[in-house]
Amino acid sequence: MGVVVLGLACVFVGFWVRSQRIQDQIFFPVIRRTLINPISTHGMVFVRIELDSQFSPATVPGWRVVNIKAWPSDTVPAWQSEWRWRLFGVGASHSTNQSGEIHTLVASYWSIVIPLTLLSAWLLVGKPHSKSTTPVLHV
Repeated sequence: MGVVVLGLACVFVGFWVRSQRIQDQIFFPVIRRTLINPISTHGMVFVRIELDSQFSPATVPGWRVVNIKAWPSDTVPAWQSEWRWRLFGVGASHSTNQSGEIHTLVASYWSIVIPLTLLSAWLLVGKPHSKSTTPVLHV
């Protein structure tokens, strides 16, 4: 199990490194007029859920890749600044605009990678529990 968790941590590290220079965005409708939009950028992963969205069926489902290396490191898109709460690299927001109601969840990749790495270390290096066995009596 520890190897699986370590592999998952490595996958998230790959996304983390990629998000420093590349923004990945996936668009897909879930139910009528609802759009789920995961975004990986600037070392964070966002999941935007747009209710009553006015999305165009021609643009979804889809995947958009943007090279962000030309962006200044302190530039943050406006939709990243509306957080209602944020704690240890995880946060949530709720907003309304002309296209509908938007719920956003955010997690910094470090807030995913570090706990997964610690869990895998504990599973791999931790003391194995001894199985309690009952002695078998041979008659």
